[in-house]
Amino acid sequence: MRKTNNLDKWKEYYQKCIGQFPVEIKLLLDQSMDRSQLLNSLKQISSTQEDYKFLKKISVDKDKVQKSRYIGLFRDIDKLSRDKNHSLSKGVFEQVKGVSYLDLVMKMFFALEVGNKFLMNKVLSELVKIPAVYLPLGIDKKINFKDRKFFANLFMKNIERIWNFDCDENLKKMYFQRLLDIEDIELNKIINSLLGEFFVSKITFDKSNYTYGVSYPSYWIDTISDNLERTQYLYDFFKSPAQIKMIPSEFGILRYHLPVNEKIRKRLSSQIASNFQRYENYEVEAVLQAIENPTFKKYIAKKDPRFRKPAFTIKKNTYLSGLKKDKFGLYGFFELIKLGYEEKLFLWWIL
Repeated sequence: MRKTNNLDKWKEYYQKCIGQFPVEIKLLLDQSMDRSQLLNSLKQISSTQEDYKFLKKISVDKDKVQKSRYIGLFRDIDKLSRDKNHSLSKGVFEQVKGVSYLDLVMKMFFALEVGNKFLMNKVLSELVKIPAVYLPLGIDKKINFKDRKFFANLFMKNIERIWNFDCDENLKKMYFQRLLDIEDIELNKIINSLLGEFFVSKITFDKSNYTYGVSYPSYWIDTISDNLERTQYLYDFFKSPAQIKMIPSEFGILRYHLPVNEKIRKRLSSQIASNFQRYENYEVEAVLQAIENPTFKKYIAKKDPRFRKPAFTIKKNTYLSGLKKDKFGLYGFFELIKLGYEEKLFLWWIL
């Protein structure tokens, strides 16, 4: 059964970082305090009344963002699982047209309840291409704090039902392997109990297999430690028909290797330049990884002058802008810390 040590690594990193944080961050990271207590404490430490008013306003704005359509739709789908005579609210599925992680999870639950095998396979194929960390980030961004326990219980309840659902077995295993990257003890226990009989530590497929290997570069690339093997794998990907279907969440592989074909380079750089502002958070992150490759960054810069700036500056500006627009949540906050950027007035995201 799979054993993870990412949590220990996180705790070690957390302790290392928090020693360098000013008192404001240490106070805000105290998870035992509720929002009103945090705001009262902020009033005491804010250097000016204007700082406090700003923090309070941004906290209220964040609440408004979180009180979204999502929890209502999840409750509607959950009612269908308990009462097969329940009629879904008019236009439920029509409302789930986005490609955020929560949108995809909602589609997965919907497919489960209506028994749509084709839709389940399609959604699993998309989720496999996205790091599972965007599930908790999506919850933080789009579900009110008081509703998160309901969502967590719903997700846990459906895990085994999804496993037993009649759809692509390999895609299910790959998706569940993704979920193990979320450091949640209860979730890990459930998934390990389901997957333990199938593999010891990792799901292994022949990476040269087109259906489950070549077609999922963002899933496999970080499992390949040998540089030559990784280059050969990506070379095979860009020579295959799968590269035509490459989606934004897979752009991160470009930090390791650029396709030899000039037309592919231009097509991908044009796609990023045209759509970057509309990308979901996980798609933006994939682009930020891609521009670590200076050669590819030059291709995008020819299409969009914003990418002429140093990669460090682009990342900093993107995360700062994302925080203000409620795009990255705590992930964006910690990425800014890693970049060495500290500003007290963006600490509201800890709230």
